[in-house]
Amino acid sequence: MLMLGGTPSPDEDGAPRTDADGRFRIGGIGTETVQLAVAHSRHAPLLIAEQPVVEGLELKLSHGRFVRVAVHGPEGQRVPGARVFLAAGYPPWAASWPPSLGDTFVWQHAACGELTAVAFAGDRAFERPLAPGCEDEEVDVEVTAWQTVTVQLTGAPAEQGMEVVLAGLGQPQRQVLDARATEVRFDVVFPGRYEARAVAWIDGKEERLSQPVALEVTADNPTSVTLELRGP
Repeated sequence: MLMLGGTPSPDEDGAPRTDADGRFRIGGIGTETVQLAVAHSRHAPLLIAEQPVVEGLELKLSHGRFVRVAVHGPEGQRVPGARVFLAAGYPPWAASWPPSLGDTFVWQHAACGELTAVAFAGDRAFERPLAPGCEDEEVDVEVTAWQTVTVQLTGAPAEQGMEVVLAGLGQPQRQVLDARATEVRFDVVFPGRYEARAVAWIDGKEERLSQPVALEVTADNPTSVTLELRGP
């Protein structure tokens, strides 16, 4: 399959395919150069950022290399909804997105040239370079904190063993309070709806020490909420 495009992920629909002899023809091109991608399920994609329009072009595909990209948040947190592609050239350009295996993305036939693994989480992109070569490659991408949530504490004074919990996307975050605490801060990986609450563990059970407060984390500004402690 051959694709012409000027976007990070050209549309494969309607892309010309080679015939039984491996030949192809693309007509009606109105420019002198094109971006060219050649894709095959058992070969590495061939990505050419600037290909002059000529007749008699010969292209050779390779088997490529195995690449695995793992995506995680701070302290190994899961990053639901993350996407990854391998990019070549500038601006970054890729032929297709791989299937996701949980938090891991795998290419059986990645190109052997210089590549960049680009992970998308929310509206942010995180890049990791891959050196050229045909050896297997495993890349780890950490999605760092995206926004700060400040929880102000009022009412009864904080006591030893109290916790503030921020629950929403992914695993709930917890911070243990000391007697002088008047606020705590959380680093949030994704925008969305969250709930803050103060709790304590009494006789092996979690007891709420405040009413839960819902909040919406957005890209515009850091978020602040207030919890009124009532004491254990």
